[in-house]
Amino acid sequence: MAPRLATMKLLVAFAVLLAVIAGVALRAISMTGELWLDEIWSLLLLDGVSSPVEILTKVRHDNNHPLNSAWLWLLGPDRSPELYRIPSVLFGALTLIVLPLTARREGMGLSGAAWCVLVALSYPCILLGSEARGYSITIFACVASFSAVLRLARGPASACWAAIFLVSSAAGILSHAAYLLFLVPATVWLAVVQMRRERAEAANGAAWLTVVAPLAGAAAVWALFYRSLEIGGGPRAPYLQVLVSTISVSFGGEEMSELDLEGSAAALLVAAAIVFVLLGEAAAWLRERDPVAVLVVGLVAFPVLAVVVLQPPFVMTRYGITAIVFMYLLAARFIARLARQGSLGGLLGAGLLALYAVGNLRHVEELRSFGRSHVLAAFEAIASGGATVTVGGDFDNQNELRLRFLRLRRAAVSPITYVREYASAVPAPQVVLRERLERGGAMPPEFSTPSGVTFRVVREYPAPLLSGSMLAVYSQAPGSGR
Repeated sequence: MAPRLATMKLLVAFAVLLAVIAGVALRAISMTGELWLDEIWSLLLLDGVSSPVEILTKVRHDNNHPLNSAWLWLLGPDRSPELYRIPSVLFGALTLIVLPLTARREGMGLSGAAWCVLVALSYPCILLGSEARGYSITIFACVASFSAVLRLARGPASACWAAIFLVSSAAGILSHAAYLLFLVPATVWLAVVQMRRERAEAANGAAWLTVVAPLAGAAAVWALFYRSLEIGGGPRAPYLQVLVSTISVSFGGEEMSELDLEGSAAALLVAAAIVFVLLGEAAAWLRERDPVAVLVVGLVAFPVLAVVVLQPPFVMTRYGITAIVFMYLLAARFIARLARQGSLGGLLGAGLLALYAVGNLRHVEELRSFGRSHVLAAFEAIASGGATVTVGGDFDNQNELRLRFLRLRRAAVSPITYVREYASAVPAPQVVLRERLERGGAMPPEFSTPSGVTFRVVREYPAPLLSGSMLAVYSQAPGSGR
């Protein structure tokens, strides 16, 4: 039995190593392609910033993710997309290094190994871990902070782990406001653990510092920066639709869209099954009276609670990335529980992992092959003829930002004159860019404006899930509207 157990442990360790290598490679190959709107917006916000301090004091916008913005500012606006995305890929790789170390140190066994595989192959983690934004640092900060919090909860306070928690918290706070969805429940949980310990032990000022300092720092950054941000806006969808899409896509399914009834039904079924499993696993873990179960359940539930209480004007899947990471831990425990039920359970657990991998890798392949955006390329292609051309589009503000970015980079788009509200413009523009944020069916081959001008599609570009938009380029039909 002992040799068999040793062999199994070796196989599990090898599987984790392969998953980590694959996860890093997938993040690296996904960093190519043109910048999408939010990456462009982050760069444009830095135009005119003269020092790193002004990133916090001058750029009061929710598209400013301070640590990521500092890197963008250092590079300037005329570098390749891959250079802008380097920190995200590096922090994605660091996450995949810290995760198995944490799982091994905490004695998570097979559930820890499954957690590593799920995060390594996660499409949302790969998507956010390969774009020039702050989310990859947020994911890393959550995993590093989680590791430190578990060590600090065991006490007595260690200066090394206290420093790791404080530094990772600082990085998280400055990466994206979503990190607060981890920090608040984590520090509350740590404070409760500390209070219970002090009933039996003398007060420990160092331990309390690890609770108070991150919260105080978060409060200061919130008061000085996050509280007064201009909100750039985003796609508005019902909360339930976003929640279903988040859960479904995170486990390899489709998003929920009114344009795709079959896909929406499948997404709803996948999300319902996942919620059923996660709730069951959470209940089983809580019955074990393991304090860590309370922490993990709190980390998954807190973002949902925050949305219900705060009622933001819009939510996006990426805002829930902290919950997604710890949803994977609950799912990993379920898979490990299956594997301990004998050969049949092991096969079923392996089958679920394989199904998860296939679904997520399918999304990653779309990200790699489709790219995040093609609007910049479309503008440059339209302008390449050299003659003056008028262009309109579905999203005027966004398109003007993209053209402004191209001009900042000295791209040859001077022949383009942008026409706002193309549907009612007189004369109508010669070219129209139509975008669709949700997937489902092809774009119409032609359409007519209320004034009777007809446009016909000349090229279409697909888009991956949760990033960018489907794009169709239309040209005014000869003789139309005359």
